[in-house]
Amino acid sequence: MALRAGARPGHWLWRTITAVALVGVASLVGCGGGGGGGGVVTYGPCGSVTGSATPVLCGKVLVDGTTTPVSGATVNLRAANGTSLGVSTTTAADGTWKVANAPATAAQFEVRPPALSYYEDMVRFNGSVYSYSVANQAGTSNCYLLTGGVISGDKLLSSAYAFANAAPPPPPFGCAH
Repeated sequence: MALRAGARPGHWLWRTITAVALVGVASLVGCGGGGGGGGVVTYGPCGSVTGSATPVLCGKVLVDGTTTPVSGATVNLRAANGTSLGVSTTTAADGTWKVANAPATAAQFEVRPPALSYYEDMVRFNGSVYSYSVANQAGTSNCYLLTGGVISGDKLLSSAYAFANAAPPPPPFGCAH
């Protein structure tokens, strides 16, 4: 094989290797480097990845008039007619609660604080006082708190406030549904 003037032995080999390397780099750059484009993961108010289709309800239970959490309260999900859905959870030490895979039929919920320290069937929610032993105005079920509907992803409900046994709670006035 004769060499052209100015050509170096093995020059075609280096050209081939360089071309293959450039094609490889170009393919990685074209697809975002293989790491999904480097997007930032964000989370909803209940801790699920933003955009999740899993319905999650969460909230917090505090002592009325304070920022003190109520741990050990039971949160029960209910249908629009007040029927229990058999889905419940307990508040953590910081007063938070969370129900993952909340049923789409959950339209109401109740918060039952520990009976030894709190009035068990009364809470303040969204500025109104609710008693679960009182019927709603339609007389179709007891007076429970409204979830506002279950959605895909996270839905943070307003805080519920439990009344300590130290003083009687105000009369209920929050149930119109």
